[in-house]
Amino acid sequence: MSSWVSHLPKEVKYKRVVGHGLNAQELARNPRLDYFFVKDLNQDQKLEMEDASFDAVLCTVSVQYLQQPEKVFAEVFRVLRPGGVFIVSFSNRLFYEKAIGAWRDGSGYSRVQLVVQYFQCIEGFTQPEMIRKLPSAGNSEDDKSPFNWFMKWLGLFSGKDPFYAEIDSSSKPEFPLELKSTEEIDFLGSCNGLLLLEVHGEGKGLKLWNPTTGECQKLPSSCPSSNDVMGRTFGFGYEKSTHDFKDA
Repeated sequence: MSSWVSHLPKEVKYKRVVGHGLNAQELARNPRLDYFFVKDLNQDQKLEMEDASFDAVLCTVSVQYLQQPEKVFAEVFRVLRPGGVFIVSFSNRLFYEKAIGAWRDGSGYSRVQLVVQYFQCIEGFTQPEMIRKLPSAGNSEDDKSPFNWFMKWLGLFSGKDPFYAEIDSSSKPEFPLELKSTEEIDFLGSCNGLLLLEVHGEGKGLKLWNPTTGECQKLPSSCPSSNDVMGRTFGFGYEKSTHDFKDA
């Protein structure tokens, strides 16, 4: 969620930066954007982006105006890659007539808890980390830190208005295999939270995948492939005698 400035460090290079806002002219003036789109998320929460296509999403001093925050957060989760980060930053400043009632009537603490609830409404986000920063009073070394530089861009050095950022990440399991166009994959069974996969094509074979740890290993097959047996039943389990998993 952006305008003519994205609050991104100048020294950092990004592969691609996409901006969203309500004013096309402001977005067009933003030099950091490779692409932008205009949409009122209070009218339509759908993001016209592919699933798992972003490493990070930033919502800067805008969350207080969302009338359907759960739907917006769900869309953010959808477009984030596994392990992707969603950063929601805000302060106690607001356009009173545009902010939702819970934000206008709340305190600094209740606003932080409200954003936490938004994250908790979406299955797959982890427990958010909250950062609270008070503007420094003088020209100390802390005042020159990158974090305070970011706050200057936001105009939050009033001396009284704290800056908040809530950071959460997507816990979607990352698929362990990169398949070629000539390869296909079948799900064959599960046991103790592990999944048995069969790859057809150039890299054919059985793969044992642990979605929790992300580990994936090849298994020897004692059964004929699906090309040899029609209408077969295939699964796997734990073999006590060998203390290992096997197909069945």
